[in-house]
Amino acid sequence: MGRNLLTALRAGIQLFVSSRATGDYCGKNDEGNDIMDPKTYALERFDFVQDPGFLEAHPTLVSESYNKGGAKGAVAEALLRIAQKIGASVLLDGRRYVVESLDSKGIHMATEDTKLRETFESNAFEDVLPDLEKAIVTAASANEALVNDLKAANSDLEIARFANKEGLDEEYVRKRLDEGATFAVIAKEHVVPAQSYRIADQHVPARPKHESVLNRIFR
Repeated sequence: MGRNLLTALRAGIQLFVSSRATGDYCGKNDEGNDIMDPKTYALERFDFVQDPGFLEAHPTLVSESYNKGGAKGAVAEALLRIAQKIGASVLLDGRRYVVESLDSKGIHMATEDTKLRETFESNAFEDVLPDLEKAIVTAASANEALVNDLKAANSDLEIARFANKEGLDEEYVRKRLDEGATFAVIAKEHVVPAQSYRIADQHVPARPKHESVLNRIFR
């Protein structure tokens, strides 16, 4: 019966699950449904049916691949998945590969120039596990350094924008940030002198239209 069930599920037939149990009721809930007494409840089994009590009770078939490489093969697959995620290259048979995907058929890899694609079993990597670990550590370190560089560049850009907006020196802003101040605090510390506003508000008096060019020169 189990094989028949597996065949039906693999064929895409939608089946549902229903539980069979015995027990007594101990009242009703606010919606009027019977409440099962947990002291007398006894679950007997789960059945696959076509007409279930709840349409939501339908299973999904999950298949698991068998690892031919054993324990070392499982370790290799785990490392290769990490290598794929961080983009670490792997040296195998004198060629350097990058991991493209892993599935039940094997590990699909391509040379760095993508001119050659091959599929390997996990046991092909049993002898290169230390090198694989080293490659992952190196790639992870490089990625971390790149992330730090991007963060530093973004921080410099943010400081430059703030300093330009507030009319401050970038080194001063960076120093205050290192001291623990925030952009909001630095903005409040910087007070524009009142004289700047007075100068900005002054207007040059208009000259009479009949004033000659010579008079304007000697003025």
